[in-house]
Amino acid sequence: MRIAIEEAKRGIKTAFPNPMVGAVLVDKNQKVIAKGFHEKPGSWHAERMALSDVEIAPQGATLYVTLEPCCSWGRTPPCIDIIQEKRVSRVVVGMLDPDIRMRGKSIERLRKNGVVVEVGVQEEACRSLNQRYLKIRSENRPTVAIKAACSVDGRIGDVHNDSKWITSKESRMHSHRLRNIYDGILIGSGTLIADNPSLNCRLEGGRNPTPIILDTHARCPSDAKVLTAGKRPILCVASDACIRNDLNVDYLLGEYDGSVLNIRNVLEKLYQKGIYTVLVEGGSKVHMSLIKEQCVDILELYIGGVFLGGGSSWGAGINFQLEQAPKLNLRYIEALGSDVYASYFWES
Repeated sequence: MRIAIEEAKRGIKTAFPNPMVGAVLVDKNQKVIAKGFHEKPGSWHAERMALSDVEIAPQGATLYVTLEPCCSWGRTPPCIDIIQEKRVSRVVVGMLDPDIRMRGKSIERLRKNGVVVEVGVQEEACRSLNQRYLKIRSENRPTVAIKAACSVDGRIGDVHNDSKWITSKESRMHSHRLRNIYDGILIGSGTLIADNPSLNCRLEGGRNPTPIILDTHARCPSDAKVLTAGKRPILCVASDACIRNDLNVDYLLGEYDGSVLNIRNVLEKLYQKGIYTVLVEGGSKVHMSLIKEQCVDILELYIGGVFLGGGSSWGAGINFQLEQAPKLNLRYIEALGSDVYASYFWES
């Protein structure tokens, strides 16, 4: 299991919002036959990486894996399938996966099919790999990333609210790599009406996220691009009275206090719908709501090579004393022409 844990750490910069996972196949004498790790969302899981080049596991072989193998389809097939296809007779699991799709279901299915499964080996070490992932899953909500594009002085538009374009074409195309990763892409109705975005992924072979609109009173225009550009949107509204027959959308009724939708309640309901990761693209009121409710996990920041001096900022309306301010840990940084892309873990 120690080798599997070290394998998992190879995904430390790229696996999130998925968990880091490592897998090692050994023979009956504990000699390593194959190993693998989960590199990034959309790539094969650790078990498939370890078993893909193995024709049939030798008799008495054991697969060590840091996290419960998956038993449901996502962007890749269930890992329990390849475990059984390769005739692995014994699996040692570091810890159960708290994701609602698993939570011990994989263990039950493997055992029903004759695989010997042991759970809880070096569990604390395996848990320490994915503390952030485990915290989010314990809250029964999706992983949430705020994406913002701003000038070097933090402005998302000039004094006339003109924002096209603060960042370069390279940055804008790079942002579609994020859309390809996340299950859902969320904006407020103000951004929908002002910008009329398509909210799709324009990478060749890319995967469209599900558009999610916080539209308390269903103001969505009937000719909005998002209605036809990609996946069927989810419109989050305050009551049944807001449901309209002229929109090709799915409705989500959120808790409403007479002023705003309860964003944490909306996230919990999205999680129940199978939206496990959400990219938030604005506006500032939505950002403020998520930050206040401590529902932000990642900041994806594109900094354009321009100085504006005036105009609104992506964090408008949010004020912290320095000692109470959220702390951010840099996870990745990249130059995109004259722009900078920086990805941070958000420490609430």
